[in-house]
Amino acid sequence: MPRIIKNTLLNYIPTDFVIEKTINPAKIFEFNNKPIKKGEIIYLCEREIRAKDNFALQFAIQKSKELSLPLKII
Repeated sequence: MPRIIKNTLLNYIPTDFVIEKTINPAKIFEFNNKPIKKGEIIYLCEREIRAKDNFALQFAIQKSKELSLPLKII
């Protein structure tokens, strides 16, 4: 596996990344009740650095595209 260079993780996500067609509402919670207006979509990677079968990353990518906001992975 190639060494991942800082701030380049998004370059390793394939362009044909599959997003689940239906979102399981049990996996989603609201941080607050305010609508998303501007800013960035943040994906906090605490333990698993993987793109395949990663629901949270798929959801963050989907929201980023849906809202036309940049995605940041921390």
